[in-house]
Amino acid sequence: NLMDRFFGTVQLLITRKSTDHEGFRLLIAIVTGIPKEHWKDKYLGPILGILLTRAQQSKTLKFQRWFVNFFGQLLHHMPVSEVFNVLDNMQQGLSLMITEHVLLPSLQSLSTTVDKKMGCIACAHLLGEQRVAQSPQLWRNILQTVL
Repeated sequence: NLMDRFFGTVQLLITRKSTDHEGFRLLIAIVTGIPKEHWKDKYLGPILGILLTRAQQSKTLKFQRWFVNFFGQLLHHMPVSEVFNVLDNMQQGLSLMITEHVLLPSLQSLSTTVDKKMGCIACAHLLGEQRVAQSPQLWRNILQTVL
């Protein structure tokens, strides 16, 4: 299957510090260019798992920038509730933990206009998510990050 080989290549690229940006470029191309029905059910969970493992093991500033960019694109092209469902199926409460402990801290380190724009897009989508709204402190933190 072509998609299996494609995502295998993405996995290989993401796990290496020297090529992780190329993996993110391919992921963003998938998210923005191919209808989610062709990849969401089979590949989104494993890809998010790979990204989270990499974020835990060897997060670099470059990785953080690309992660925020990818996550912004993902939330722009997919309902937040669907992304959160995938994360929470991996581990209960993971969606809010990622938002609070990975995404928001990463937003503080963004420097380019494009990176900041994608971070704001991600935050805008997150502010409308029911699970985020049920956590007033997190909702306020997201709003303060945008402002």
